[in-house]
Amino acid sequence: MAELFERDVKTIGKHVNNALKEELQDQTATIN
Repeated sequence: MAELFERDVKTIGKHVNNALKEELQDQTATIN
């Protein structure tokens, strides 16, 4: 994935983590 977007692996990991956090927050908000 890092090669595909020509970005550092750390950068890709950070974006993936942010996306997962947002997804979890959305699910929590839906449950409440």
